[in-house]
Amino acid sequence: MPPTQMFPVILQITWQILLALKRHTLNSLLC
Repeated sequence: MPPTQMFPVILQITWQILLALKRHTLNSLLC
């Protein structure tokens, strides 16, 4: 698979991880 096709996939995975970390941090602060 060419890097041009891999880039959106990596970006999407990174975005999901960032959202999960953000949610986890907010939950930790609220509790």
